[in-house]
Amino acid sequence: MPRLRKRLLTEEWVLIAPERTGRPRRLGLVDAPAAEGDCPFCLSNPGHTPDPVAEFSSPDFPDSPWAIRALPNKFPALLPPGASLTSPDRSSPFEQPALGYHEVLVESPDHHVTWTELSEDHLTSVLRAWQCRVSDLQVRDEVASIQLFKNQGPRAGASLPHVHSQIAALPLIPARHLDEVRHFRAYREETGRCALCDLIADTESPRQVLAADHAAALTPFASRAPFETWIVPTSHDGSLADASLSTLRDTAALALEILRRWHALLGPVDYNLLLHTVPFAFIDEPYYHWHLEMLPRTGQIAGFELGSGMTINPVASETAAELLRESNHQRKASWISPS
Repeated sequence: MPRLRKRLLTEEWVLIAPERTGRPRRLGLVDAPAAEGDCPFCLSNPGHTPDPVAEFSSPDFPDSPWAIRALPNKFPALLPPGASLTSPDRSSPFEQPALGYHEVLVESPDHHVTWTELSEDHLTSVLRAWQCRVSDLQVRDEVASIQLFKNQGPRAGASLPHVHSQIAALPLIPARHLDEVRHFRAYREETGRCALCDLIADTESPRQVLAADHAAALTPFASRAPFETWIVPTSHDGSLADASLSTLRDTAALALEILRRWHALLGPVDYNLLLHTVPFAFIDEPYYHWHLEMLPRTGQIAGFELGSGMTINPVASETAAELLRESNHQRKASWISPS
């Protein structure tokens, strides 16, 4: 069964998940895009996935039995609480059963689309589905934190081409999440304000890219990858569960615009989306601010990154922001204005 193991010399946990070897992969990359008839997420293949835990509608697919659906992952990295343990449950501070929830959100019934080919209304429905799953999972006693993520393309770790994202609801708080909480708290104690609220309030910053009424897009000061972009809501909410529909709409619209500008600047590019929502032990604290981190995969993790935990980024965030603001992709809606 999957196990959580803590590294001896750091506070990091590693998820050992043998079930994941069953995913459709070869040599670390996915095979050529699966035909619709072979895809377990398609409408034409009922019964190829576990029963859904939730289904959602969208104005883009009014005649489909579902537009977005949440499924238990067929190859889970976590087993549901109460699952039968098939290996000894040894008492160790460095190991525990990997019990939690691992779900897939199939984001469209259409096998051939990506986010850039979906409407802002449909992507708002996707974010609403994310919100509903976070709301459901965050009240469960056995869940301590959530990592919701999207891998688009083989270089970003996707094992199926059909558009989807994933949620891992964990029984512990990963070290990186705890570190983020500590920094939010320290900034609040030092200034009395929120670090991300201050970032998006500085409209003269060279790292501001786009702004809407309820969210803003910016490149972080110490970006980990060329053209890394964060979408930050203007309202100070710790959890995605608390976001308004207007915030979800603007977040979807900005994310879509950034993806299209990436495409104009970089060509077709694989990417990861990472939702940062408050770990549940800190849900009543005032300092955390949820946000969406977007990272194009223009390079590879190699020896320096693995050995040091640092990344090498050849494009400064100020340069990336300027290029994104001036992108040749001209579809700026009336509510978007470069900062």
